[in-house]
Amino acid sequence: MSIVPYLLITQLVLCGVLFPLGAVTPLSWLIPARWAVSALGGIAGLSAAALHQSTGLYPSSAIGMLGTWLMLAVLATAGVAATAGS
Repeated sequence: MSIVPYLLITQLVLCGVLFPLGAVTPLSWLIPARWAVSALGGIAGLSAAALHQSTGLYPSSAIGMLGTWLMLAVLATAGVAATAGS
């Protein structure tokens, strides 16, 4: 139980919503919260132009949404496999 806050804070910080991630962006690709926020933003119709940003976290095309959901499925499968293996 003592590690749970550290895992949750990591998810919150690396999801990419609070501030630009810069050099740690590749690390955020391993965080499920980043992909969940991206999928929800894509569903809600958020875009980089609407948010006055140069690059967007939210996919604006069907291919982008498919890639986001595929990555969520891959991370969920990896989590289930890691849990089942231990």
